[in-house]
Parts: sequence; structure tokens; C-alpha cells
Amino acid sequence: MYAKKRKNILPAVIIILIGLIVVLGVLAYSHYITAADTVPFVRERRRQGERLYQETLARDLAASYPQTPQELMTLFNATTHFLYGSIIDDDVLFERVVLFQREMFSTELLEGNPFQEQLANLLEAIYLLNEYGITPRRPDVVSARYTDLRSAIVNVRQVMVHYDNLYWAYFLERDDDDFWRITGWVRTDSSFMHDFE
Repeated sequence: MYAKKRKNILPAVIIILIGLIVVLGVLAYSHYITAADTVPFVRERRRQGERLYQETLARDLAASYPQTPQELMTLFNATTHFLYGSIIDDDVLFERVVLFQREMFSTELLEGNPFQEQLANLLEAIYLLNEYGITPRRPDVVSARYTDLRSAIVNVRQVMVHYDNLYWAYFLERDDDDFWRITGWVRTDSSFMHDFE
């Protein structure tokens, strides 16, 4: 009699185990899909976003602030690409990148460029780029020249898809703590780049 009850229970136990495995599989798949949708990067550019995050926001500027104008501009260029490269799909992360970028600005530039105003200008520029189908690539440092021991000019080229390349001259100075800070920039042309090479 005991063997007969055991035979009746075995199929029920197997069905319950199979049901549990199916439920766990559905839950795991659902979690995977949900997690993928909450990533703060545009799905097609997730790897690029994760790499840029490691280069920028994951960096502790207090412990490893860039030592040269070229290093500072390379980091700044990474944040610029992060912002303009249609990579971020999250308002909070976007604002964090802008705040991180502002840590490289001089006090005077910060005072003359309030956060909300900078954010609004960035969003407007990105909207216009998208509207006209212009895609900026990652900016690169072309040359740097020290004008004296405490100031430098760094030339940057911004390659654009469906538009002419842009050229910028960034002005940097050392602050009272001896850190390089961006004091301003102007748009130039390619001939200006060669003046400093």
C-alpha cells in the first residue's frame, strides 16, 4: 500500500518541480529584460556609455585630477562626447555628467555660467543637432601650448558627421590649489590649429 501511494506522489512531485523551474525561468527572463530597460544609456550605445562612464563619472577627481592641460582636455572631451553623442537616456545621469564637467571649470567660469543655464543651452544644442541630423564624434586634442607657467591654450578638433568639423581653442589656468581649470573657449578654424602645433 505504501509503494502505491509513493507511485501516485512521484508524478505530482515531478510536475511541481517542472512548474517551479518554468516559473523561475520566467522570473529570471523578466528581471533580465527589466534590468536592460533601466540602463541609463541608449540601448544601441550601451557599451560606449559604460566605457565613457568609467572614463568620467567613475573617476574620483579629488584623488586623480588631471595633471596637464592635455589630460584635462582629454577628460573634458570625454564628457562632451558623453553629453552630445546621443548616449545618455536618463535625465539624472545627464545632469551628473554636466556637474562633473563643471568641476573642471574655473570659479569665474562657474559664476558666469549658472548650472541651469548651461543645462538649458546643452539641451537646446543637442536638440538642434538631432533636428538637422548632425552627429558629433568624440573631440580630440590637436595641440597645446603653455603661454606661461600658469596658463595654456589647448586646441581641440570636433569631427562632425553631416557638417563641417569644428575647431575650438580652450583657455586654461592653474587655480590657487595648482589645478588646471578651464577659463573659457572660443570657436576657431583649422588654420588657427596650426599656429600652435
